[in-house]
Amino acid sequence: MNENGNPGLSKSPATVTPVTKPSNVRYKIVILTFLSIVIAYMDRANLSVASVTIMQEYGWNATQWGFILSSFFLGYFFLQVPAGWLADKIGGRRVLAAGVGWWSFFTIATCWAPGFNSMLVVRSLLGLGEAVTFPAETAIASQWVPIKERARAQAWNLSGMALSLAFSVPIAAWIIGEFGWRMAFYSFGALGFVWTAVWLWYATDNPANHQGVNQQELEHILQGQRKESLSESAHWRVVLSKGPVWALAVNYFFQNYSWYLYLTWLPGYLVMARGFSIMKMGIYGMLPHLLPRTWPVTFPIGLFTRSESLRPANISCMQHLAAAPCFYTWARRLQPGRLPYSG
Repeated sequence: MNENGNPGLSKSPATVTPVTKPSNVRYKIVILTFLSIVIAYMDRANLSVASVTIMQEYGWNATQWGFILSSFFLGYFFLQVPAGWLADKIGGRRVLAAGVGWWSFFTIATCWAPGFNSMLVVRSLLGLGEAVTFPAETAIASQWVPIKERARAQAWNLSGMALSLAFSVPIAAWIIGEFGWRMAFYSFGALGFVWTAVWLWYATDNPANHQGVNQQELEHILQGQRKESLSESAHWRVVLSKGPVWALAVNYFFQNYSWYLYLTWLPGYLVMARGFSIMKMGIYGMLPHLLPRTWPVTFPIGLFTRSESLRPANISCMQHLAAAPCFYTWARRLQPGRLPYSG
């Protein structure tokens, strides 16, 4: 008899197999890597926001300041490729933790630089630490994120670049205006140490070694990686012979010019050439970073790139075509006599 008093098979709880949902630890790993990029760009932007204040305190001119801004990229250049090799060898977890701890220390050490040469050294060493960020996170994603989810994960990570600048520029401007430029470096550097402690406590290189990953999530991650195989032909000569590799490299070269022009020089320009106050500079300085590369743009692109019919080259062209009117408008507005407030 069933529960309604009618003959038939009765339902037994023992015959119902419980369905266990996959855990979501991989999402938390992606969030932590996203936050590391946010902190990285906070520590890149604070020097630009403090540019006028520091130049006045030390008596440096624009040429000297240009060398100081460029010194970061010298360290960044030398370690980025070796960092990728190291992350593949020992795992991205330790490499990323070492990088964030390293650059957080030299963010704080910027406050202690007594002169021009020491500032060059400190900023170069800071760039050395930040060079590991993207290579280490790529190694982490290769272990934690299935292939079909990597575009979305990378979209989140890349959105951290612009999202960080959009919010850290006005925050740093407020801290500098209220407490002095050194406090911005102390607070941002301390935030990096907090992240490093949380990362070492929570993250692992291998999902199988994480206590929070259940069997369902582990199988989902491993099934999404089974299509991957490292071909014997995956050699530097083969990679460098591919046209799309060079096309993306050239594209990134020119894209970085405008990106880092705004990142490094816009805050100082608004204060020195336009007479903006520190706080007003913080508001205007966030505008170029408020939408490009943030999640409202990158996350939908990450969803679209799951389709093989939409090539990354087409995505790059779409991005630049969308950005071109924005850069043109800013260039027109920044011409003398075209700003409502010209200083």
